[in-house]
Amino acid sequence: MPFNLAANIRYFREQNNWTQQYVADALNVSRSMIAKWENQSAQPDLHVLIKLSELFEISLDQLIGRSITKEHVLREIERIYSLEEEVSQQDENIIQLIDFIIRNKQFNERFRELARLPVKKQRVVLNMLEKLISDLNKI
Repeated sequence: MPFNLAANIRYFREQNNWTQQYVADALNVSRSMIAKWENQSAQPDLHVLIKLSELFEISLDQLIGRSITKEHVLREIERIYSLEEEVSQQDENIIQLIDFIIRNKQFNERFRELARLPVKKQRVVLNMLEKLISDLNKI
């Protein structure tokens, strides 16, 4: 199979601190089968790939090592948050916000810092930001 499947199986297994035996038990296969997948002696079938992605809680694209572009991410977010065929204005706002965060690395870092602050401090920062944007719109 193309991409980095063998390395990714090992990587995501180790990220979860799981043994080959644990993954084998979860998938109802032998431990030696997991070892074969990780050393590229064998490849899991599609049914098992789906089970692996569910076990690791990742997409099949991530599992096989297919690069995911910004457009893929935005489409997936749109798919997840769209309850109707038409994208609602709120969904569109969420997509625009995520796109902004992706494109602006510095803001991304600050946003994570903001998320770690206590709620009271978050409110203060958000109020300051609202006032700043309001003042900018008056210019």
